[in-house]
Amino acid sequence: MTHMEYKFENQRIKPIVIQNDDGKFQGMVLVEPEPGRFGEPDRFCVPDTSESYSVALDEAKALAHKMFANKASDFSQPPGAGEG
Repeated sequence: MTHMEYKFENQRIKPIVIQNDDGKFQGMVLVEPEPGRFGEPDRFCVPDTSESYSVALDEAKALAHKMFANKASDFSQPPGAGEG
């Protein structure tokens, strides 16, 4: 697995890939809490799955770049937060 991360202020943004139960790959971005704060990272999924690990990683990188460029302002809550 390729390890990379982007740092913005005190946050670390990491694009990763997971393999779903159906065997397809999904890009995901983890936003880790600021140092000194406890808790799990916020997770943001790429909407589409892929047959290819490398394509899913490219999509996760693109989402991470978008989040970094937007200073994560549009991503204040993980998908599904507040639903239900």
